[in-house]
Amino acid sequence: LDYGYYVVAVPGATLANASGQYATLVSVDSTNVNTDIKGDLPTVDKKVQVDGTGKDATDAKIGDTLTFTLTSTIPDMSAYDTYTFNFKDTLSQGLTFGQVTSVTVEGVTNPLTVNTDYTVTTPTVSDNTLTVAMKDFKAKQQANAGKKITVTYTARLNGSAVIGSPCNVNSIDLEYSHNPNAWQDHNNQPGNEVKVCTGEIALRKVDTKNQKLTGAKFTIAQGTSDKTPLKLVSLGNGNYRLATSGDTTTTTTFEAGETKIQGLKGEYTITETQAPQDYSSLMLPSAVVTVNVDDTNMTWSLDVKSDPNNLIKKGDSHTVVVTNIRTITEIPLTGAAGLTMLFSIAALLFIGGIVMLRMCRSSND
Repeated sequence: LDYGYYVVAVPGATLANASGQYATLVSVDSTNVNTDIKGDLPTVDKKVQVDGTGKDATDAKIGDTLTFTLTSTIPDMSAYDTYTFNFKDTLSQGLTFGQVTSVTVEGVTNPLTVNTDYTVTTPTVSDNTLTVAMKDFKAKQQANAGKKITVTYTARLNGSAVIGSPCNVNSIDLEYSHNPNAWQDHNNQPGNEVKVCTGEIALRKVDTKNQKLTGAKFTIAQGTSDKTPLKLVSLGNGNYRLATSGDTTTTTTFEAGETKIQGLKGEYTITETQAPQDYSSLMLPSAVVTVNVDDTNMTWSLDVKSDPNNLIKKGDSHTVVVTNIRTITEIPLTGAAGLTMLFSIAALLFIGGIVMLRMCRSSND
């Protein structure tokens, strides 16, 4: 370069601050001149919205609808004739796209309009990518350079969800122009990954000797107040998952010897509705089980509030153990249930004694 003054800039960079430090005036007055430019190229940040706040990971149950936000900064496009700016979000197979709910610019009251300010290409079976492409981006948004632009969309955790680690991972790329002299020359900037985690209950049915039983039937309900059985889908081999609105073949009763119920998060009530053949149905247990999903370490565990008869217990971090009693002599005669049984037996003996007494009197007459 000849000696003199030059403006050195990063075309398409985001404004570092109101002073526009993505460009600087450089005086070339010696053989070598160094300068620092504080201007970043566009990046994108992805969050999943939980209770109005953004996170990199969250927990959910199958069927839950989640809200995702994609945020970037509008670059200075003054060096360009046209400018490409596209959000490309790749959903995992465990997430079903819902809809783009809004595209907004920081400080602008009205959201952008679909098909006028941007277009939406929805995911397909073969390509689970959501593309939100800006239209006439330079002409419409150059005045907002340096401001945040945010895309919000919804997705539902579906029946293909990964249980536990590594959770359901989806990623984001930002496609943008980076060469003013070649309008078709685009750059892809990867963003952060977001994870949605879900858990399961492993249920084992045993007798008092801890031997596995088959033939028992159960229901599972959400929470403790609503006893309406949840709909399930059989996965074969005695395993089930929560049903979604799109499932046509469902059941509300499941059999358990050793089984798993997948896609859970939160508090559930498990109730045995039918005991195995030759086992007591007088003390069918019911208990509240809480599935705790750790979305940081991508693990889940169980808390079990034992039933009054102490027949449902936590076997390990993932397993619920339900005990059945084979004969009436095995029923523990302690606590409220034991007293009830004693009163029942006493009543039968009392009635039997009266009948025998009357028979004796009749024979004497």
